[in-house]
Amino acid sequence: MKFKTTTRELKKHISAVSRAVDMKPTTPALQGIYMKALGEFCEFVGSDLDLVIKSRLKMEVLVGGECLINARVLSDVVRKLPRGEVVFQILGSELRVEQNKQILP
Repeated sequence: MKFKTTTRELKKHISAVSRAVDMKPTTPALQGIYMKALGEFCEFVGSDLDLVIKSRLKMEVLVGGECLINARVLSDVVRKLPRGEVVFQILGSELRVEQNKQILP
């Protein structure tokens, strides 16, 4: 899975769905945010089994796919990214983040 978007939009969507994720669930999979990139959209889903929050973001999907990423780790990474375009790539169990900083006047 590989997609390109802006950090501003990504932060907004990850922040929204991470509100539903329980940080100490009985099932480890419930600590994650499910991401599915297909066509020109990426869908993000966070859940604690009682509450489900879904968010859909239009972006440039370079390679479609799906994955489950720990919500706390993903939120920390996305929150610390400076403004600009960002490319997320999932290679097996590895998340690769590439970014070109946008220089603002």
